[in-house]
Formats: sequence, structure tokens, C-alpha cells
Amino acid sequence: MRRTETRDIQGNEYQVTTFQPRTALRKFFFMVKLLGPGIADAVSGAKNLSDVLDTDVDLPMLVKGLVERMDEEVVTDFVISMFSTTARNRRDLSDESNFNDAFSGNYGEMLEALAFVVEVNFSSFFAGKTADT
Repeated sequence: MRRTETRDIQGNEYQVTTFQPRTALRKFFFMVKLLGPGIADAVSGAKNLSDVLDTDVDLPMLVKGLVERMDEEVVTDFVISMFSTTARNRRDLSDESNFNDAFSGNYGEMLEALAFVVEVNFSSFFAGKTADT
């Protein structure tokens, strides 16, 4: 079941609704390809799958690694697509004008919000639990 989570980021209210499963799978495997080395480092001490799922992973650091491994056009398209189910102060960030207004000269907030989107959609993988726990 899809859910929506809300968080204050730098004084702005973000509402993130989870992706549809097919969309989430595409985005997840795209991130895994790019973050493979970072994920491998984060779970390097794990001896089995249970250990991997119990490992706490630094999501903002993974987002940073994701951005660093991609070319400009791919980063831009991917980041914009990640905000497809996100609102900032009730303004839909899939709308180009809203996206531009929200993040023009405000890239730190954009990365924090992107980390929140990743957390809401993929925390069950990264932390071995759902975002609700």
C-alpha cells in the first residue's frame, strides 16, 4: 500500500508519497548500479543476508555518492524523476516551475529532500526495516 510521509526540511514541509512498485524497482536498480561500491563498503562486515539487512547505512552519504558517479544530464533527469511524488509546501515538485522555484540557489535543501525521498521509498532495504519503524 502506498503511503505518504511528511518532514520539515529547512523550514519547508515536504510530503513524499511512495512510488508505484514498478517505478520504485526501476529507480532502485538504477541506484544500486551507481551506488554498488558505496553499498559494498557499508555492508562489508556482514557475514550473511540478515547482517546486511541490519546494517545502518548513511542515506545522505549514499545520495552524495550517487550524484558524484553520474554525468550532468543523467543526474538532472534522475533527480527530477525522484521528486515525481513529492510536494514542498503543498506545491507539486514534478512541475518544472515549482521545482525551479524551490531549489534555485538552494541545492543543500534539494539534497536533504532527495535523501528523504530515498528514505521514504527504500528504507526497508537500507536499514533492514520499513520507514514506519
